[in-house]
Amino acid sequence: MTERLIFGNSVEGMLRALGELTPALKAELVALGVNPDKLLPAYGVPAYLKLLDFIGGKRFPELQGNERDRALGREFIRGFGQTFVGKATLSLGRVLGPMRATLRLTRTMRTVNNYSTSEAIPASDSSVHVWCHPVLRPWYYVGVFEQAGLDLHGPSYVVELHRFEGERADFFVRW
Repeated sequence: MTERLIFGNSVEGMLRALGELTPALKAELVALGVNPDKLLPAYGVPAYLKLLDFIGGKRFPELQGNERDRALGREFIRGFGQTFVGKATLSLGRVLGPMRATLRLTRTMRTVNNYSTSEAIPASDSSVHVWCHPVLRPWYYVGVFEQAGLDLHGPSYVVELHRFEGERADFFVRW
């Protein structure tokens, strides 16, 4: 099995959630193995999860567990949208519209990592059943999908987590 990698542009997007990087924050990040001044092309999933925990603690100390993961997912999209790859990815999603953008989710996810797979099955003209695998933190995905949907398709975009078993998460998306 190939090592699961998160691409540097994803790390850059998540780092943007921290806002201004003070020298103290930079030192803490370097100690975690992420040098914001010299990002690697990719990071292993364990390193990325440590980064999520670190940023979650800094940005959302009042939140725990699923709520923190959801907030982090939303912040990731805000930061990712400021990166070169993120701008292009989100612009394409806006042009495609919610149905076509959701149906090509695996391709979109491959802009951030080398391992995600998904399938989207239309339920109606304005809703889709989606599964993703592997997923370690399903509420992070809820936040990612919510914020991307709200930014691209407006306030009627809603994401519900229906089931999480093993490393598979099932979502229902409507707009």
